[in-house]
Amino acid sequence: MSNPVVVFASFVPLDGNTEAVREILQGMRVSTRQEPGCEVYDLYTAETEGRTTFHLFERYTDADALQAHRDSDHYKAYRAAIPDLLAALPRLRRWLPRPSPRVLPRPPGKPRRNASPACNAKRRKTGCGRPRNR
Repeated sequence: MSNPVVVFASFVPLDGNTEAVREILQGMRVSTRQEPGCEVYDLYTAETEGRTTFHLFERYTDADALQAHRDSDHYKAYRAAIPDLLAALPRLRRWLPRPSPRVLPRPPGKPRRNASPACNAKRRKTGCGRPRNR
């Protein structure tokens, strides 16, 4: 089973370069979505205090697919073109999704771990929190 890789990248263009950064990132979106290991490649824009920030949300089937993306010609061209247009280096975050813990139902009559003793006593007395038999 492969482990998907998620990347979140943020870009803050220098004043006057917003449209140039937008064009480069939109071009990356078109090319990257055609890569076999790319599952998601979405571009978002945020306006904060009159400044535009771009955010890329990327998801690849595994680390090899991410590396293939970074080895592509369009990625290399983007990396060469974009640094001079930005106010700072792109902020990159990479996540490896983890399976969520399996949640099992609580056995009947077993109190919640975080409930107070008074609350547990009330539950036992009234049957609060248990399915009703009708």
